[in-house]
Amino acid sequence: MTMWDVVADMLFAAKGKVSSLASGEFRRGTISLLSTHLLEQAWEEMATTLTEAHFGNAREILETEPPRWLADSSAASCMLCSVRFHPIMCSRHHCRFCGGIFCRECSKGRSLLPPKFRTGDPQRVCDVCCVRLESVQPYLMDQVSRASQLPTHDLTDLAP
Repeated sequence: MTMWDVVADMLFAAKGKVSSLASGEFRRGTISLLSTHLLEQAWEEMATTLTEAHFGNAREILETEPPRWLADSSAASCMLCSVRFHPIMCSRHHCRFCGGIFCRECSKGRSLLPPKFRTGDPQRVCDVCCVRLESVQPYLMDQVSRASQLPTHDLTDLAP
């Protein structure tokens, strides 16, 4: 189930609640306290569902295992834009998150990877994975990035 499926289901449910309210009270120009409460409840349910879908997706991304990279010989062209690879003109690049093979133009992004990848530096990822990983970058900056580590005390530094 994608995020858009969740949104569609929520909008369908909200439409039903609003339609039942609109069938009577909105036509007469009056909104009761009960109908206002039902509308607020519908919006709260939608917000909660979206939040849960976002955290579920983030958890899934953070628990991802490193992939097996495809062999260079398995792709004659970029898996995203289909441009043909050439030893001099268009080289292959592996996405570190999905393991796919992409051209330079389709793998310009650099992202921190989940803890199971055991790297603290941003790695080359394809454009699709870059978008997928964007939502978890703040968490990863706190958890795995070497740039965000606390400074250590240098024992050889004799300065006061």
